[in-house]
Amino acid sequence: MYEAFLVGIVISALVGLATGWVRYWMGFFVLFQGVIASLLIAWLVGKYLKRSAASLNPSNGTALLVALAWLVAFWAAQIYGLGLAQPWFGPLGYFGRILQGDARETSFGLAATAGWARGFHGGFGGVFWVILNVIDSAIMYLFLFRMPWPDLTRAPSGDASGETTANAEDPAGGGS
Repeated sequence: MYEAFLVGIVISALVGLATGWVRYWMGFFVLFQGVIASLLIAWLVGKYLKRSAASLNPSNGTALLVALAWLVAFWAAQIYGLGLAQPWFGPLGYFGRILQGDARETSFGLAATAGWARGFHGGFGGVFWVILNVIDSAIMYLFLFRMPWPDLTRAPSGDASGETTANAEDPAGGGS
């Protein structure tokens, strides 16, 4: 579990660094940034764990703490990435100006109302910007918490020849 935790921290930090840089130059993809980033983190960690043959099935308490640590690593790296993208390194000043309403972060997203999907773009600042970031982080936390941990202790279905049950039932042995 310790290996998975550290690998997740590194992957979360790398994804956060890239996301912060992209967020500064392109804008905040409202309510989808967290989904995309968390699914990418979960997929990369899962790929690593399957390759390393680490068998994990953490309890809910452990998964909650791991997801929280990964989320914190992502946000710390994202803030650092925002600073690296600027002509001067000042990510906390950037967020401070947005919170005070002196600046707005370019944002874009999708909205569905009355059966119509519409794209929107603009700038958010102040309390509404904070609310959108909290919702985005909550969605990201949920996806990281519910990450499909690989359980490699189960034997694959089929007989000793490695034939799956789907192919074993098909007398021709063919697929679809």
